[in-house]
Amino acid sequence: MRQPPLTHVRQILEASAKVSNRLMKDGKYSSNGASKRIFKRYIWGRHPWIVLSVALFASILGMHVYVYPAIGRYIADDIVEIGMTNKVNIDPARSVHTSEKTMPMMHQGNRNRDSWTSRLDAKPGLTVEEKMHRLALLVLAVIIWEIARHIMATHLFFATARLTQEATFHMRNHIHEKLHQLSQPYHDANSPGRLLTHLFSDMQAMTHCFTMLMRHIPNGIAGIIAGTIITFVIDWKLALMVMCALPAYGITYRYFKTQMRNVNRDIRERQGRLAGHIANRISLFHVTKAFSREIRETLTLARSTKPLLQRQVLGGMLNTCLAVVCGIISGTATTMVLWISAQECLAGRMTAGELLMFYGTAANMFQPITMIINEVAVIQRLESVCAKIVRVMDEPIAIDDPNDPLNVPTQACEIRLDHLTFQYPNTPSPAIVDLNLTIPAGAKVCIMGPSGSGKSTLAKLLARFYDPTEGSILIDGQNLKRFKLTDLRNLIRYVNQEPIVFSGTIGDNIRYGSEDADQQTVVRSAQNVLIHDFISQLPAKYRSLTHERGLTLSGGQKQRVNLARALVSDPHVLVLDDCTSALDADTEAKLIDNLGNVLADRTALLVSHRVSVALSCDYVLMLDSGKMVQMGNPDQLIKQPGPFRELYEQQLARAQHAQTGTGAA
Repeated sequence: MRQPPLTHVRQILEASAKVSNRLMKDGKYSSNGASKRIFKRYIWGRHPWIVLSVALFASILGMHVYVYPAIGRYIADDIVEIGMTNKVNIDPARSVHTSEKTMPMMHQGNRNRDSWTSRLDAKPGLTVEEKMHRLALLVLAVIIWEIARHIMATHLFFATARLTQEATFHMRNHIHEKLHQLSQPYHDANSPGRLLTHLFSDMQAMTHCFTMLMRHIPNGIAGIIAGTIITFVIDWKLALMVMCALPAYGITYRYFKTQMRNVNRDIRERQGRLAGHIANRISLFHVTKAFSREIRETLTLARSTKPLLQRQVLGGMLNTCLAVVCGIISGTATTMVLWISAQECLAGRMTAGELLMFYGTAANMFQPITMIINEVAVIQRLESVCAKIVRVMDEPIAIDDPNDPLNVPTQACEIRLDHLTFQYPNTPSPAIVDLNLTIPAGAKVCIMGPSGSGKSTLAKLLARFYDPTEGSILIDGQNLKRFKLTDLRNLIRYVNQEPIVFSGTIGDNIRYGSEDADQQTVVRSAQNVLIHDFISQLPAKYRSLTHERGLTLSGGQKQRVNLARALVSDPHVLVLDDCTSALDADTEAKLIDNLGNVLADRTALLVSHRVSVALSCDYVLMLDSGKMVQMGNPDQLIKQPGPFRELYEQQLARAQHAQTGTGAA
């Protein structure tokens, strides 16, 4: 049975409230005054005088709505002199008779008068020529005002656009820099799609919100203050009646504020998760096609976006309801003002000009109040977006430079693991357990073991992508944490297990390891990893485009480009995380032989599953469940019972079987 619409809306509101409370509890939206911090740092802090000019011009433009009611009052009372006298109260004896009409002369004591004030009774009336002259001056003043108003509006639009766009530019750069400073655990916990929302959609939303608020808030506040003063000057009793509508606005604001805040937080959170999901599926589209899951993925996305759609529709409904309620309040209040002021005018206690001016002022005063109330949705959205951005900015940098860094070694160095233990966050057991070993300077060590034994984890610890949970890593007797990160990673080059190729040219990808490298150094690095011949056959050679994610290169070619990128900076320590897995046996053997000369006088750690790689190294480290089970020279380990010998015999048997099968064929 389908639920009633109001019940469904109530359920969504309750769900959004739970999400909002959970986010507050997790600290994702705990940055109070996030929008104020961003405004102060990126807008006010950079261009205070432009901000002041925006506030001034917006305030002046906010008072523009009262100009024409004042003009109407002046024309009605001082130029046209409209009489609003009740004919029942006319005393024929005190009337002035002409050939065309009878003009009443009202009693001064009762404040019943024909025009603006009794001053008109005390001085001669203006001639037609004088009135026309005043009217011409008034028209000229209005034209000048309109020109000035549009000039100020132009400045206002240009200034707010400049302020917000420059703020977005600097903030995007700062967040991009901060994301690169944050450690690996943070990136493990946040998908690339979610992080991209901070750099693009959140920035766009923030720019729009700040633009609207800088234009509307000073405009509305100035309009409310000016309207209040004018109404009290005209008739303070009627002005008090107008003020009676303000509590209704306050109640409306208080009710919708919480609902809209919860819904906006829920929307932003779901948008971030959805962006991460879409980015993941697009990057793995070949898997989707391989398993014929296109329709299934489409249905999954539809199910994922439906709750977001419901909350976006609900957010629009709340905005509309707020606008409708505010419109009803302002319409009712304006109608009451017109009714009461018309009675005052008929009773002779208010002139026609005063009626026009008071009604126009009161009606226009409700517009900025309604506008500011309607900005609640913008403010709530701005706070949600700014809280997410500030959360990234305030994220502590877990792995940072020391206060007093040491100089890194200038040659191949000794690496010592001292009771090294590491456990990933939210995992039941450590990935590395109490590891103790010493790698001599200039030695080549092959790290082996079954999947999940901690090989890649150890490689990342050596590059300081993570810090040990317990124990330490020493470089020439000094703790890894004592070195500046840039110096350390120039000393130790890490090549990832998954090859990464950036958009651009092959030459730029290799030169990424050292921007100062000349073309000769780039070519030599490519030759060392046996990729130069392939590049030379391309039409544009080293200027050949790789496109995004290196789609024009095979897996083995990508791995060799990654190796060349590491070698181009001439590091003293190399950490290679299974970076030859995509190569065939013959190419790998040639590459290992070629790297023998390159790795001379360097400390190298090679993560690999292949015994052929291990046999070319000085030492072999066998890991199992994060623990060291064997360590020694490969020639000696082959002669000893243990996992390395078993692995050697298994791979040797497979190779002999493959050769036998090939010969029989």
